[in-house]
Amino acid sequence: FICSDLSYNTEYSLFPSFSSGYELNSVEKTDSVSGARLKRRYYDADYKIRYIYEMGAGNGAITMTSKSSKPYLQNFTASTCSGLALNTNYTIYDSRDGNDYTIARLADGNCWMTQNLRLGKGNGEVIALNSTNSDLPSGRTFNLKASGMGSNQPDASGDCNAGDWYPDDTAEYYDVSHLCINTDDVETYGVYYNWYTATAGTGTYSLSSGDAVGSICPKGWRLPPNDGNKSYYDLLVNTLRLFYSGDIAYSPYNFRLSGYTYGKGISSVGSRALFWSSTANGEEGAYSLFLNPSSFASQYGIDKGYGLSVRCVFRS
Repeated sequence: FICSDLSYNTEYSLFPSFSSGYELNSVEKTDSVSGARLKRRYYDADYKIRYIYEMGAGNGAITMTSKSSKPYLQNFTASTCSGLALNTNYTIYDSRDGNDYTIARLADGNCWMTQNLRLGKGNGEVIALNSTNSDLPSGRTFNLKASGMGSNQPDASGDCNAGDWYPDDTAEYYDVSHLCINTDDVETYGVYYNWYTATAGTGTYSLSSGDAVGSICPKGWRLPPNDGNKSYYDLLVNTLRLFYSGDIAYSPYNFRLSGYTYGKGISSVGSRALFWSSTANGEEGAYSLFLNPSSFASQYGIDKGYGLSVRCVFRS
């Protein structure tokens, strides 16, 4: 791009795009180019990173270079995890939709996501999950979308106020994918998933005990089990020996009171939060982490039909 092609004293926008996994590293001005500044950085519909630059008058050229591939959750390794400073948040990306998340190696020695998962487009489009990009056994697939079968679904925009989630105590109702997007602040609160969706279709009505074999977590990551290593119980009770939920509301944990959904709308934002585990608790239930402003229960049984938040923990 040559600045001399522009009219004097006129602002223009530049839209450089880079292939998946790359982003802008630097902008170099030459000659008398003035006023070049980043105005906006965003992901387009194809999840390519795009930049809008404003530039002032002058002759010369602007050179934009991409930097090396970003760190992805799917490429995370045990050695990378062990090399992270304890209780320090790092930014990493999900290759399935380009979302960035913070992760940290916490006191139990495991690496955890420290933000709620927000996988799921709000326009009804399908995100195809498989064993190469998600926590699924080889050959297993799952199509994640904002709307699904039946009239008891949120609408195609993912609006949680559009429909009922009340199950009818049969597989017909439990084994259907539901997700809702908190459009007020998805960055903070994430997306809400019923247990069937959180387990990428492996947590069915008929699974009454044990752990689902898959989840919508990125490849190499998983839903925490109800007990043992990598569980909320082991982290919060055995390791941190917490009694007060306020201790994990801030960095590096960042457990927000994101509420939940059941029936119409999102409930209890700011007063409680629930996070799925991978472990079933009867045909109609599964275990979760429950938080309110003063206390928590790390092995809390709840109906599989609720829409809860998801955090993932690294498998290795």
